[in-house]
Amino acid sequence: MKVLALFWRNESRVGRDGSRGRATDHSLQMVRILLIIFGIVIAAVGGVVAYRAYFLAPPEAIVISESGVREVPDYFRIVGGLILLVVGAAIAFTAGTRKVNSNKP
Repeated sequence: MKVLALFWRNESRVGRDGSRGRATDHSLQMVRILLIIFGIVIAAVGGVVAYRAYFLAPPEAIVISESGVREVPDYFRIVGGLILLVVGAAIAFTAGTRKVNSNKP
């Protein structure tokens, strides 16, 4: 009894040119979607942290001098929030742009 190569589990997923085909394309698409969502969430969290640290949160310190009283915001949280914002936006943008495949004619 002969078994056709088309019905082998590994052969059905690998094309003649060695490419994986639709299964790999689908999983890469899912990873890209998840990275876009993850990047947007990280960017939103960073924006909220930076906004709250600069405008809403109580000041880190109050400087009292002869000229008056001045509040100093928490610059560490502001910079951390801005870094999260930029990193999240970069992740989402990088995952969202299509890569040009130079192997195809």
